[in-house]
Amino acid sequence: MHVSASGYAQMVNLTKDRAPMKEVIHDIQLQTGFSFIISSDLLKQANLVTMNAKNATFKEALDQCFFGQPFDYVINNKTIVVKKKTLFFSPGNKIQQSTIKGKVMDEKGLPIPGVNISVKGTQTGTATDNDGNYTITTASATDVLIFSLIGMNTQEVPVNNRKEITIVLKEAQTGLDEVVVVGYGTQAKKDITGAITSVKDRDLHERPVTNFVQALQGKAAGVYVTTSNGANNGNEPGSNPTILIRGKRSVTGGNDPLYVVDGIPITGGLNDINNDDIVSMDILKDASATAIYGSRGANGVVIITTKRGKTGPATVSYNTYAAIGVVNRFINVMDGAQFAEYKRESRRAAGTYLDSDPQADSKLFEPVELASIANGTSTDWQRLFLKNEFRQNHELNINGGTEKTKYSISFGFLDDKGYNPNLTLRRYSTRVNIDQDLGTRFKVGVSMLASFTQANNANSFNNTLTANPLAVPYDASGNLIFTPTREALQPNPLADLVDGAVISRNKRLRVLSSFYGEAKIIDGLTLRTNFGPDLIENRSGSYFGSNSTARNLGQSTASVGEDFTLNYTWENILSYKKTIAKKHRIDLTGLYSISSRTLEATGSNAQGLPLESFEYYNIGAATTITGISSNYEKWSILSYMGRANYSFDDRFLATFTVRADGSSRFGADHKWGYFPSAALGWNVMNESFMKNLTALSNL
Repeated sequence: MHVSASGYAQMVNLTKDRAPMKEVIHDIQLQTGFSFIISSDLLKQANLVTMNAKNATFKEALDQCFFGQPFDYVINNKTIVVKKKTLFFSPGNKIQQSTIKGKVMDEKGLPIPGVNISVKGTQTGTATDNDGNYTITTASATDVLIFSLIGMNTQEVPVNNRKEITIVLKEAQTGLDEVVVVGYGTQAKKDITGAITSVKDRDLHERPVTNFVQALQGKAAGVYVTTSNGANNGNEPGSNPTILIRGKRSVTGGNDPLYVVDGIPITGGLNDINNDDIVSMDILKDASATAIYGSRGANGVVIITTKRGKTGPATVSYNTYAAIGVVNRFINVMDGAQFAEYKRESRRAAGTYLDSDPQADSKLFEPVELASIANGTSTDWQRLFLKNEFRQNHELNINGGTEKTKYSISFGFLDDKGYNPNLTLRRYSTRVNIDQDLGTRFKVGVSMLASFTQANNANSFNNTLTANPLAVPYDASGNLIFTPTREALQPNPLADLVDGAVISRNKRLRVLSSFYGEAKIIDGLTLRTNFGPDLIENRSGSYFGSNSTARNLGQSTASVGEDFTLNYTWENILSYKKTIAKKHRIDLTGLYSISSRTLEATGSNAQGLPLESFEYYNIGAATTITGISSNYEKWSILSYMGRANYSFDDRFLATFTVRADGSSRFGADHKWGYFPSAALGWNVMNESFMKNLTALSNL
């Protein structure tokens, strides 16, 4: 369980008599703002808590809370990590243990709190306290201790009969040594010659969004993200933002980049991916970087990496947020008085309205309009139509594993109700990532994402912009007036908010998978095969009743549609990495790939359904079948790619890439397209004459 709060009071006042541990942790959290990390299993083992803390310090309150419990706690900044106390027993039930003490410091000699320390190959572990000190019990003098902390390099230290072990942890690779996903492999940032921007986990999750593309806004240079609106100027929940990488490349064609999830290119459906599952995104922007994806990478490439399992006990985290959106700006339209004068002026221009005629208004306006003019009132249709938006998101993640098997499992739920009551989105998602080592040279794994989305997208907001502000929506009894005025026989915009008047439902099921096998043939030479099936099913149905603005008292209409899509990608990647004489670094990659997409779709439309309760479920009962359609599409791509990276002395860089795509969508006489690229780089900062220059960090 992972709970968190804001605020950081340091004094605790809490009295409990045999209270559950979960309740006590919750109350301490509310008073102090500290976060607690404790597994559900430990909570089940906890004894009832009796404590009496009055103006107690935070640590004193914790000591009372955890007194006599089967676990210890460690304070790490504003987080309390709760871990089980561990004892070791021999088969004869005699304790065989060796206690080791020590301290963990950084390169400056400062203590590091919250460092995870575990005995390799076991579930035994502890963490350093605020002063960097730790105590751990081992079963053997030959055990190996593992020291790990996010942002620091993990170290493995043999015990070797020692009773005290003090180590220095170094910061993890950052900056130029940071590893970036470049497509069909990774590279250190210092070795990259193309234009690549990497956006990491912290930047992706610093604000609540419903779509991972929205998380890119303002995070990557040259990447432009705009929120697209639905039909009739409405802002639809789940609408896909538009992303452009270094501007538009086509006037009439598509400008969307290629998205690659865990190595598998995908088509559409960006809302199917839970943003909380993503750990990093790497954007390939220039020709050199995108050439490895050939024809599909022309508009840039966004490579998405999802969370994977880590060695250690299972950790369970729960993240949630809820938000209420208020419309803070409405479209500027005329109020009643302005509209009345506009209407008069239009007749003056036509010579049919005379200001000298005392009956001029009576001849021009309807009784309801005259009443509004006399009372000085007008109807603000936008404010009557729109409501506050409500959005909630929940995500549960289970992560852990051993040295051989690692897993990460998540479950997500998103509920987004738009400003338009007829616009909603609800998504259920799950993701399973498993990596399994088979000996020292073989590795297999699977990444599977499943999502089910239900959306309502009937949007008639535009009617509120043209409705007569002098009209009234309801009669004296509170009943809705369908045609408030004879002005163009325009219906009441609020009619579409009546239950059953307008229905537009979409259901979408998607299962995106990636299976891989990897073999280390010899040192430096690796063969990897990926297979990624992607199944998508969409079902849609719409119904517009007679009393809807679209039908305006005409016959009701209904339509249904269904499509099934199967995408698959099979890739075989051979890579070789070698460093010669400590100065020459070679990285070679070869690819053979097959991709295919098949779409089958059907649809039908009807008019004149006998009962509103039929909605779109019994189109055959309609008086007129207005249309029946079907569609079939299939395309495939066969690709070969080769890439060579060379680095000399971390100063001179070269990348050469060529890809050949044979596509069924190319012309009959040009079935193959070739995409070569070359890039050269010079790390000037690594030259001897730049060593003493501190004004620049990289050039």
